[in-house]
Amino acid sequence: MTDDNGRGILELEGLWLSKGGQLLRVQGSLLAEEYEDEDELSAENDQIGRKHRSGLKEILKGSSREANKEAITEEEDVPKLLRDRKKILEVITDVPGSFRAHHEHDRNVGADALLAGVMGWEYLLGEMFGSDHVGIGMDGMCMTQDCIGGVGFPAGLGDVFFRSGPYQSPYFDHPWMFDVYIPDVMVFNVGNSDHTSFTLHSATYNKTLFDLSARFEETYVSLIKAIRTLAYPKHPTVVHSERLGYPGLISSSTPAAIPIFIMRPLLGQLEHATQNVVNQLRADGDKAVFWLDTSGWLDTTESASNPDLYLDEHVKPPKWRLTDQGNQRVAIFLHMHVCRYLAREEEKCAFLPHEVYQGKVFNPVQAKFDKYLEDEKERKLVNLFWGDEEGQGRVGIPVLEEGQGSVDG
Repeated sequence: MTDDNGRGILELEGLWLSKGGQLLRVQGSLLAEEYEDEDELSAENDQIGRKHRSGLKEILKGSSREANKEAITEEEDVPKLLRDRKKILEVITDVPGSFRAHHEHDRNVGADALLAGVMGWEYLLGEMFGSDHVGIGMDGMCMTQDCIGGVGFPAGLGDVFFRSGPYQSPYFDHPWMFDVYIPDVMVFNVGNSDHTSFTLHSATYNKTLFDLSARFEETYVSLIKAIRTLAYPKHPTVVHSERLGYPGLISSSTPAAIPIFIMRPLLGQLEHATQNVVNQLRADGDKAVFWLDTSGWLDTTESASNPDLYLDEHVKPPKWRLTDQGNQRVAIFLHMHVCRYLAREEEKCAFLPHEVYQGKVFNPVQAKFDKYLEDEKERKLVNLFWGDEEGQGRVGIPVLEEGQGSVDG
């Protein structure tokens, strides 16, 4: 109530109607029970993505330093400022490791629920490097649209990726602006939900598994290309240098594009389809996308005694999920692949030969033996052409004695 020169005006927020001597709120307006604050739903509001992208809160805390940075002076070490950037991992999956249903015999349900988020492989992988990590884990959502039985039908993971919240939430109506963070590396683990839908509802689809797999591949390829073009067209190091006012001042080791790893689904579903996705993208010129063969990472035996998996019977149909040990194993195997993109000291990361990403499982023992063979070949070639330890020449190459002069021809 304000006096307003004696007129006594009552100020109300929102839209109200006077009816029968009473003031009635208009449904959907401010202060109505189901009112949705447009500021809260604004695509520019950083709070909005927290409904959708796990781990965003920590990134927003760390970004305040950059947002409030002072102008760079000549005395400051510019290369150091360019390096002083916390790296970011982004994971997109339809079977999040952090989504752990309670074991049938668990008694400490509350503690189990609290620890679930920090025991998923997505979380563990980021923590291994002390990097920020964002997870879009839409459990049960398919890559393809109109996926029968999939969570969020008819939307697919690609739709959700470009939105500020899950399907059928008010946040889904607002596009995500991709200005809060840019990842240094992306990991996709998708295909389980699509395979489940394709096999359980094959009669309804009235299509062959080959046709459905081709549709999955096409959707997957389109999403990766859209990410390259619309979401993250530049590597974060390039963007960081531009924001600091030094465009182009980047390390020679900076990747030309954000590395994207496409995992073979952990239980092997749509294995060849995911490999075909990478092959097509690379054939189209994207050399920063890699296929990860996850076979052998886990014990995939469907047994109650399996230490890596357990059957979640709380969902329909029942789904095999990762145990704590399974999550740890996946994080450890992924570590070697993303190390050079997330580690502070890249030179300490193991070098992985190119064939690792061509369907061959990396075997450390075999790799060490291959290196030994290469060293032996080099040593023998040196001895063959330049002489052995006694200095004797080989293969017809004369060894000159002192004072003999040069050799013609």
